[in-house]
Amino acid sequence: MSAAQLLPTAEFTTQSPRSSGAERTFALTYSFWPWRLLTLLAPTFFGHPATGDYWGYANYWEDHAYLGVLPFLFALVAVWNYGMRQVWGPEPATSDELKPGRYWQVVPFFAVLVPLSLILAMGWNTPLYLWVFQFVPGFGFFQAPARLLIWFTVAIAVLAGVGAQSFKLTPAGRRGWQRLLVAAGGLTIAGLAGTFILTGRSQTFLAATMTLGVWLMLSAALLLLRPRKTGATVLSRPAKEPLWQGAVLAAVALDLVGTAWPLIPTLPAAVFQQPIAAAELLKTQPAGYRFFVDETFDYDTKFKQFFRFAGFGPADPNYWHSLKETLIPNVGVYADLPSSNNYDPLVVGRWQRLVSMLEETSDARRARLLALMNTGYFIGDASHRVGPTLVTSGTMVIQQVADPLPRAYFVSQATYAPDEAAAIARLAAPDFDYRREVIIIESEVKKAEAEAEAGQVTLVEDEAQQVSLQVEASAAGFVVLTDTYYRGWQATIDGEMVPIAPANLAFRAVAVEAGRHDIVFSYRPRSFTLGLWVSMLTLAGMVIMGILLLKRKRN
Repeated sequence: MSAAQLLPTAEFTTQSPRSSGAERTFALTYSFWPWRLLTLLAPTFFGHPATGDYWGYANYWEDHAYLGVLPFLFALVAVWNYGMRQVWGPEPATSDELKPGRYWQVVPFFAVLVPLSLILAMGWNTPLYLWVFQFVPGFGFFQAPARLLIWFTVAIAVLAGVGAQSFKLTPAGRRGWQRLLVAAGGLTIAGLAGTFILTGRSQTFLAATMTLGVWLMLSAALLLLRPRKTGATVLSRPAKEPLWQGAVLAAVALDLVGTAWPLIPTLPAAVFQQPIAAAELLKTQPAGYRFFVDETFDYDTKFKQFFRFAGFGPADPNYWHSLKETLIPNVGVYADLPSSNNYDPLVVGRWQRLVSMLEETSDARRARLLALMNTGYFIGDASHRVGPTLVTSGTMVIQQVADPLPRAYFVSQATYAPDEAAAIARLAAPDFDYRREVIIIESEVKKAEAEAEAGQVTLVEDEAQQVSLQVEASAAGFVVLTDTYYRGWQATIDGEMVPIAPANLAFRAVAVEAGRHDIVFSYRPRSFTLGLWVSMLTLAGMVIMGILLLKRKRN
């Protein structure tokens, strides 16, 4: 069913830096901190970014897996009741319950999934995940083991549903819940008393302990108020059962909304409506060029200034507008400014290797590479000098890149590289003239033999999945489009399909003859087409099987 998504993803993975698996240190970043097990019931035990006092390891939300106190208790009820069924056998189902065996079948699977997901989410904190990462196919492609907490959340949610469905207040159970009520009261009092003794960041322990105690008391009280049942008859007034169910739903909603609400800070709409001075300045410059934000400057601006793990920062609109003025990704979209950056979590490998060259070279060579990328403006701090300064604001400096290439252009000279390593070496060579020469990585595209000749390329159409160009060439050569090379793109020249070659490591090129030609690049990935057919046929097969089974059941 999911082939329409899986096949394009598999194709993308083969062209990404993770084609042979993610680098181990990178992949194990954001492993679940074992001490955060405490926050499965007390989410603010190590503070909270909304109050600016979070001091736990890494960031708060990657390890956040709180599902509420009452759902957690219901999940325990499901496991307990399943164990009792195995020992004493099932009880007859009452009229308002599911048939015996229907929902109990899933309990063992999800009960095992809870500890398994927690252990795997700990990543490099346990040897199990290290073994899984190395030997189990698929795990080596993914980053952040803590995100396996999604298995934990699904498992607890399912078990909570089973527990709520099967919950009965027996005499022995009543005594247990009464003990929990008393213990929760003691926990609350202990947390309150601790506020007069402890100081510093340990105060977060006390607040979380008191909150947990309150929710445990409320949950135990709700469970003790459950109307008793004997068979299909409710001994209490029948109207009490819907009221009790409503109270349970309200308590769970209040718990989860109250916990999640501070994690969604808001800002006045004016922050997003106010013009960006830096963007307006770039709009007055020659059009058709991208801007590039230095990756080190971008990281420092985000994580050392505005997006610190300890807190969300002030709600002052001027403070956040100053962030917009840095034009870090993806702020440029507010002003319709094209960018050379790509901040997707998974990117094309060739593009990533080209950008890595920017970080590992001199300022002069960096300026040449930026010009090659159709980048007219460089945004960073004062540590780099790639061209004249247009504006300085705080630590941000916008510099103009000299002589950048247009987005699409014509060259008649080409150098063939047998592989990416050779292309990178040629790009870094001092005698490489990016305005007269294009580097073609070995492909079926024929070689241009002409001397340097001129040609004019015009951008006719620019859509998300189609780019149309018109070229006037005085000799045979290549039309280079400085958009990322990717297998899903197809090209036609005057209506005839032609191959696309990787150009200058990361871009696209097609060979053209002398004269006037219309070139169209269209995104038509075969992986999606094939996957869509597989998904549709699978869906059709499932529908047919469902109809046949339904007819068989009726007969």
